[in-house]
Amino acid sequence: MVLYSIKIINKEVKADDEFDADTIILATGSKQIVPPIQGINQEFVLQAEDVLENQKELKGNVVVIGGGLVGTETCKYLGNQGAHVTLVEMKDNIADGIGATFIGHMFAKLAEYQVDVKTSETVKKIKNHEVVLSNTTVPCDYVVIAAGYKSRNELAEELSKKYDVKVVGDASSPRRILDATAEAYNVVNEL
Repeated sequence: MVLYSIKIINKEVKADDEFDADTIILATGSKQIVPPIQGINQEFVLQAEDVLENQKELKGNVVVIGGGLVGTETCKYLGNQGAHVTLVEMKDNIADGIGATFIGHMFAKLAEYQVDVKTSETVKKIKNHEVVLSNTTVPCDYVVIAAGYKSRNELAEELSKKYDVKVVGDASSPRRILDATAEAYNVVNEL
């Protein structure tokens, strides 16, 4: 017989906290990567999460840095608002990891909103309302950073000194929610 106990403690957990548990499932998620780009801390430079979650309206010329799922979704969102969007990606393609059933729709929307896609480009720096790339400079009113996610699993090592720790979801590896929840389901069923 397996006894499951869920306790919502509504407080920040620290590694030296004591728990009445044999196993801890660590599902602390991920956080956006902030790349070390000169000029990234200017007020017209925003994070994609802030734009999408807070439904920010950005008009004019917007440069989105990062062409993965979040970057392309941000381009679609901004294009729908009427912004002129330039998408910058350092790889030679965009939309890696986007499912086959969704990618056609994504490319159709990017074309409909006339998103200017620049691949194989490195951002050198962000100056006063322009993004300096390896091969060109793009003027802009806003810059939106969508450079990916990094796992938030700092507690795992310390907690594993006292408990059996299972790291799941984005805390293990940032990815689509479907994959993360399936992993969590499987871990719980194995207890």
